[in-house]
Amino acid sequence: MPNWTMNKITCKKSIGDKILTKTDDGYSFDFNKLLPMPEEMNVPAGSTEHIAVASYYHSLDKQGKRVLEDQLEKSKVFFDSNYWRRYKTYIDDYTKEPDKLKKEEENFKYRDNEQIKKFNSYAELGKQYVDNIIKYGYSQWYDWCSEVWGTKWNVEDEVNVEYYPENDIYEIEFDTAWCVPYGIVEEYSKLCSDEEFDWQYVNEDYDGHHHLTKYNNKICDTVIFEKRNEEDFEIE
Repeated sequence: MPNWTMNKITCKKSIGDKILTKTDDGYSFDFNKLLPMPEEMNVPAGSTEHIAVASYYHSLDKQGKRVLEDQLEKSKVFFDSNYWRRYKTYIDDYTKEPDKLKKEEENFKYRDNEQIKKFNSYAELGKQYVDNIIKYGYSQWYDWCSEVWGTKWNVEDEVNVEYYPENDIYEIEFDTAWCVPYGIVEEYSKLCSDEEFDWQYVNEDYDGHHHLTKYNNKICDTVIFEKRNEEDFEIE
């Protein structure tokens, strides 16, 4: 499980209504309303990705393999430096043991996964990862969300929304994985003037209580106080 960051947005109701969706039980906050994730990114992360790209690579002729290697080496990605480095171990493994790859392809039809049901083979799925890298810079949802949204998941739970009619404002509280979702913060800030933008966050593991404001259209991050104990997690 990740560390969680508690976020609190204070905004005019007219701004909050642009990012919130009313549900039977309250409200939800879908980051896709601010930064939509391309549908093509909805493919699995992890070993499935490695197998699929390696299978696609081995389906190409020599020239195609050279072109693909060059494309992947030029595509930077966190943790692995580039996508070629990410996939090279599986590619080399199947070069040495082609029967192993053949067996993986034979078993593909038995995979019970909603994200890959429209594909007919690992090689076909692998091409989708490569197409995503070329078109968007990222291979699948995990990389895209981590880099573009700034957090690996959407808001999974109902958000806590309080409305104050005397000021016509919302206070919106929700959790995000790892850290404050910087990409979402940036996109949300475009809805607000300098005076309207108000975002607070506390990471449960470290760092203290932060207050994000905007000055001359630039986001400023101020530490209100350093974390001292568990009670500091509450955003008041």
